[in-house]
Amino acid sequence: MAPTRLLRDACSLLLQHRVLLAGLFILQWLCLMGSGALLHLTQSTLPGITSLVAAELGLSILLMRAVARRLREQAGLPALDVSSPWVVLARIPLLFLMYVLTFLVILGGSFLLVLPGVYMALCTSLAPAAVAVDGKGPLAALRLSYQLVRGHRRRLLGALLPVLVLMPVTDTVGSLLTDATEHLPAPFSVAADIVATLMVMASVTLHPLVLVLAYQRLLERQPVSRSSPERT
Repeated sequence: MAPTRLLRDACSLLLQHRVLLAGLFILQWLCLMGSGALLHLTQSTLPGITSLVAAELGLSILLMRAVARRLREQAGLPALDVSSPWVVLARIPLLFLMYVLTFLVILGGSFLLVLPGVYMALCTSLAPAAVAVDGKGPLAALRLSYQLVRGHRRRLLGALLPVLVLMPVTDTVGSLLTDATEHLPAPFSVAADIVATLMVMASVTLHPLVLVLAYQRLLERQPVSRSSPERT
């Protein structure tokens, strides 16, 4: 759970799942195109936004479950079944409700001061992994997250803070790179667009990887929670 170890292992997982990430990126692009088509056909933003949010949540669940499967296989634990699309679809509304509850909890803490808001964000940070990987309900996921991170909040903050800072930095650098090469010949501008996209995708993907890694390692220290049956 040392921050440097979590970050290093998350980067290793990023490289191990590069083929899966490329596939998820293509699916994300197709979902974006599909939501645009819905917007054009229905002349309403609600169907397009709803489908795009559902797709983003579904792809996030698929990624976290795939990573957790590899981690559990390496630890000699029962592997997850990531081939069934029904499991992912069933957990999309659970994950959405969990994010709503998390937002309300963090907002309530932020009304007091900044530090209580940060504290609540850390306490609930592993809830998305609990929903995606083990099918916990929103409230159960928040309770489990609070239980798991107890005593490890500073380590988790040390791993998550660099990732959260890296995301806007890579987005800014990518935008500067594409702006600087937009008037160059096509091979250079296209290459710059690809590099910028890969940078942003890698930095964004590191966040769920750190969450799943921390969740699995802390869960292995909880024999009762680990042996509980998975909801499907």
